Amino acid sequence: MMPENVIRIERLKTHISGFYIGEYTVDSDVEAHTHDFVELAYIREGSLLHQCNGIIREIRRGDYFIVDYTVPHKLRFTGTRTTVVNCIFRPDFIDLSLRGCRSFNEVLNNYLINFDERSNFRPHVGEVFEDDGEKIESVLQKVLTEFKGDDTAAVSLIRAYLIEMIIMTMRKLHFGGTLSSNDVDHVRKNVKERYSEDLKLSVLAQELNISAAHLSRKFTKETGCGFKEYLQRIRIEEACRLLANSQCKVTDIAERVGYSDVKFFNSTFRRYKSTSPSEFRVYNMDNSK
Repeated sequence: MMPENVIRIERLKTHISGFYIGEYTVDSDVEAHTHDFVELAYIREGSLLHQCNGIIREIRRGDYFIVDYTVPHKLRFTGTRTTVVNCIFRPDFIDLSLRGCRSFNEVLNNYLINFDERSNFRPHVGEVFEDDGEKIESVLQKVLTEFKGDDTAAVSLIRAYLIEMIIMTMRKLHFGGTLSSNDVDHVRKNVKERYSEDLKLSVLAQELNISAAHLSRKFTKETGCGFKEYLQRIRIEEACRLLANSQCKVTDIAERVGYSDVKFFNSTFRRYKSTSPSEFRVYNMDNSK
């Protein structure tokens, strides 16, 4: 069962919307809890036992872990004075287009990070990473320093440092599963570069000199979704980016991401984001102030 103790970011003393970092001492057990944000916890001194979904790991100086939304976990005091740097954030702190995102793996696929989709990251098990060369600690110290200020430059630097730590962490992972074939990589590459075009799988199949049916089966097997679904996701992600970071009209954005019919764009956007493009933009404007 999920623990009743839910930590919400609004309870923390932070002057930066969707972000908080702090250093604290653990001298007793931290009971099972969940939270409505992504957490990166770094052990600066001492050691603890970290339990996440039934898996217990000892974490020591230089170790850190990332835990996703709604994932229950707890810390057990080992009798050693332990100092932890706790860096927490909501995905839309990284980019406003991630408003409503509740998955760290979705953050990894954002255009600012765009990490390989085959990365075997499981934030629900509290995977422990070692900070080789104290690189993560060095970046965390920069974030702690900038967090003391509240100017625009500080917020921008914190965002950049956070992305840096995420990418540095993902480099430590081994790729899981079967490597994508050149055919599937060809389709992915074309979708990400040509999403605004009237892109058809049959045309890409001709370029590869294979049948569209065979390519479709191959693509679905390796990505877990069909070509049309994949294309729509990429288009909507780009639309979110433009809505959050530009003043372009909704009709212009629809056309830029590949929709000639604005009504179809609106209905597709609502299906993925549970809101209209205009409402999405207004929300992000209000929360960026």
